[in-house]
Amino acid sequence: MKKLKKSKKNNESESENENENENENKKLLGLRLKEVRENHNLNQKEMAKQFKVSEPTYARYERGVGDPSYTRILAISELYDISPTWLIKGEGPKLYSEVIRKIKNRTQIDDTIMKQIMIALSKIESDEIKKAIAEASKEKNKSLSDKEKSDIVNNKTLSDEKKAAITSLAYEYFSNSGIEVNEATVKRFYNNAI
Repeated sequence: MKKLKKSKKNNESESENENENENENKKLLGLRLKEVRENHNLNQKEMAKQFKVSEPTYARYERGVGDPSYTRILAISELYDISPTWLIKGEGPKLYSEVIRKIKNRTQIDDTIMKQIMIALSKIESDEIKKAIAEASKEKNKSLSDKEKSDIVNNKTLSDEKKAAITSLAYEYFSNSGIEVNEATVKRFYNNAI
C-alpha cells in the first residue's frame, strides 16, 4: 500500500513538473513573439491581424497563456524571416537567412532554390505534425490536450542541423537533376531521404 502511495505521489510530481515546463515554454514563446513584434515596430492589434486571430487572443500568446497553432507559427516565420525552431524552442539561429547563410557557407547555393526548398520543408514538417496529431487523437478516440499537442510538435519539429543537411542534399539533387523545385518534388525527395 505504501508503494502505491509513493507511486501516486511520483506520478503527481511528474505531472506537476510537466505542467511547469509547458507553462515555461509558453511564456518563452510569448517573449519571442513579443520580440519579433517589437523588432518590426508593430502593436498587438497589427500582429493579431498577421496571425489572423483577435487582439485578445494574440495578447494571450504573448503572456504565455495561449498556444498558437503550428500553422500560424509557420506563417509568421515565413512573413518575418524567423526560424520556426527558434520561435518554438528558442534553439538555433533566429533568422531563416542565418540558416541559409550557414548552409551556403558549406556549398554554393542559389538563394531562390534554397528558399523554395526550405519553405517546402516547413510545409512538409507542418503536414507531418498535423498528421501525427490527427492519428494520436484518433487512437485516443478524443481530442488531445494542449500538452499532448505540444509534445508532438516538439518531437516532429526538425532541428536546424537536420534541416540544413536535408536542404543541402536537396539542393544538390535538384540542381543536378533538372527537376523543378516545388512542394511535391521536395516532399518526394524528403520521404526518400528520411
